[in-house]
Amino acid sequence: MNTWTIAHPTLPTLSDLHALVSDPAEAAERTRQTRQRLENGQLKLEQWLILRDVRGVEGVALISANSRVPTIPRFRRDVSPAHFTALLRAVHHRAGPQGRLVLQEDLAPMNWDAAAAAGWHIDSEELIYQTDLRGRLATPEPDARSLRTTDLDRPDLQALLAALDRADLSLPDDWTLVGLPAADGTLVALGACGPARPGTGGIDLIGVHPAYRGRGLGKRLHAYLLGCLAGQCSDHSGVTGADNLAMRGVFAASGSQHIHTQLYFRALP
Repeated sequence: MNTWTIAHPTLPTLSDLHALVSDPAEAAERTRQTRQRLENGQLKLEQWLILRDVRGVEGVALISANSRVPTIPRFRRDVSPAHFTALLRAVHHRAGPQGRLVLQEDLAPMNWDAAAAAGWHIDSEELIYQTDLRGRLATPEPDARSLRTTDLDRPDLQALLAALDRADLSLPDDWTLVGLPAADGTLVALGACGPARPGTGGIDLIGVHPAYRGRGLGKRLHAYLLGCLAGQCSDHSGVTGADNLAMRGVFAASGSQHIHTQLYFRALP
């Protein structure tokens, strides 16, 4: 006999959605924001699932209407494997065959076996890095070339993007595009930066041409882009695969700190 229930929230139980947030003030603010988004039609109560047992709320999951947006559930730190699997199975059923799931170490157990039992297949392990930009000075880079997003249509940049397997690249209008050249002036490295969310900047280190890797171009470009963000943002947040040793080296060289690990899953049919 199950000792838990999984149900949608109601307006009277809306605060349960953020019951697992440790800071009461933050939980209250998140509840207020959720209520506002519901009133504005940006969310629906049936997008949420709440797992409860005799102890109260054990887990919460928000399932996006867009299957490409992963569900990132939050659980009690000591949630049982059975409870954990039960909510992930319910998310799988609701998200459907195109569903995506992310387990983040500070929000959920990194339990591959329990996720597999709920119908999820591991895709990758990703590392989240954060860089404090307060007081950071711009990094001199005399070879850096500022580009416009419309320059992406240039034949030389199209060739570089194709070599980087990024031919479909598009950037927000408020982002800055930067290139680094080789000795002969040919652009061989590309990166972009801009606002990601209030106070936090993002970087797309688009890449270094395969023939020019291992020469420090990626580290130079990343450091320069962080300097560009420093006047606009208090911090930078970035993600890379656990197996991407080159990018992890770039983050380390820039003074970025590994703050979280995420496991990415896709739904099994």
